[in-house]
Amino acid sequence: MGARAPAADGVNRIHEFGPDVYRFPRLPPLPWFAVAALLIGVALATAGTAVLIRAVVQHPGLPGDSAQGILVDVVTLGVLMAASLLLAAVAWWLVLRLHESRRQLQELAHRDPLTGLYNRRYFHELYLAEIQRARSASVPFSVAMLDVDGFKDLNDSQGHAVGDAVLVSLADILTSSVRSVDVVARYGGDEFVILMPRTDAEQAERALGRLEQHFAKWRGEAVSGSLGFSIGASTWDGHSDVLSQADRVMYEMKKLARRNA
Repeated sequence: MGARAPAADGVNRIHEFGPDVYRFPRLPPLPWFAVAALLIGVALATAGTAVLIRAVVQHPGLPGDSAQGILVDVVTLGVLMAASLLLAAVAWWLVLRLHESRRQLQELAHRDPLTGLYNRRYFHELYLAEIQRARSASVPFSVAMLDVDGFKDLNDSQGHAVGDAVLVSLADILTSSVRSVDVVARYGGDEFVILMPRTDAEQAERALGRLEQHFAKWRGEAVSGSLGFSIGASTWDGHSDVLSQADRVMYEMKKLARRNA
């Protein structure tokens, strides 16, 4: 583990490195009544076709009334078949709408209402899933924890509305600075966390270097240049709690920054 003095751009970094379970959406199963309607429709279509073929084959010279009666029966069966298929289609459409509504509600439950990032609870689910994948597939992953230095003073001096705007802006910077497979979450207050699947120590180092560049540019445009950042990062070594390590080294960096302030 190593540390360095706070950089001139206000980003404090420390790293500790040791030596995709993502859920894909699935369509809901067809409900039983829709299946029943489909089976009834198929049965009616089969029966109607059989009746028509038998009547034509066995009685090619049927009188008009008999032929008309058979035709009425076949048309009736056809109408019932169409109604059954329509019922099945409506049922399937309703199930899809319900599935989409549940998906949207679940997505809202996974999101932080202010920044739109994933929340802490859902991040932990993804983190545990990533540990399982790392164990089974022997692939590395890294976690970075970030804390905004000076955020409390900003809130106290300029108000919570300004503080909220800073957090939203920072969330945008984080999401635009990482890969599409990375997971960014608001961990609490002014703390953020990034899960980087299939990322070893060297790749994580480069990723944090890109974050530093984006932060330096963002600080020049932010409402207050007094803001800084402390970052702790750790890479999976096969047995350690990467998240706790990243959190611990981040706070060590914050202590170092305060002593050097």
